[in-house]
Amino acid sequence: MRFRDRLRVDPKLAAEYATLKLGLADRFGTHRLNYNNGKAQFISRVMAGE
Repeated sequence: MRFRDRLRVDPKLAAEYATLKLGLADRFGTHRLNYNNGKAQFISRVMAGE
């Protein structure tokens, strides 16, 4: 829940995540593993509180 909550209170962070997801979807299409792996570094950074 913490990740979602951080996105809800920080519009800039939410926009950054949305942009990342769109880019990954464009790059990897339906290859979910690569799509999810592409989000991992961003999610880790948010969860670490950076």
